[in-house]
Amino acid sequence: MRNLIVTIILITTMTLLTCKKKEVNIPSSKLAQLQHRWMFISRHGEVLRYIGTPDDYYDFSTDNILYRRVGQINDTSYYQLYSSNDSLLFVYPLINGIRSGTPINYNLIGLSDTSLVVNWRVSTSNPTLYVVDSLSR
Repeated sequence: MRNLIVTIILITTMTLLTCKKKEVNIPSSKLAQLQHRWMFISRHGEVLRYIGTPDDYYDFSTDNILYRRVGQINDTSYYQLYSSNDSLLFVYPLINGIRSGTPINYNLIGLSDTSLVVNWRVSTSNPTLYVVDSLSR
């Protein structure tokens, strides 16, 4: 009976240790640089050119919500900076306040205190089309 209790305790302990969620450590400086309101400067793609207006912006809030206005279109998404590769940003569209299960992958090409450049895939067709957004603070 004593061996059974010891075995149950060991199995429970091992289960708790193996099921523990891994902490995601995002470099706080990278996240702090990102979490601001950015003026949208331009969008460039294969056949797309858009120059931002004073009303266009990306706003990365501290509660991981991205508010965007580009070309008179407002958008709200959830964002997450991927920890093992701090140049990958997952953007999950919010539909009726519910986060989508499929993110759009943004690549942080350049991030400084005053500028942000991201690219993202518009199409998965052949050839794949990418768009580059340039922003400043």
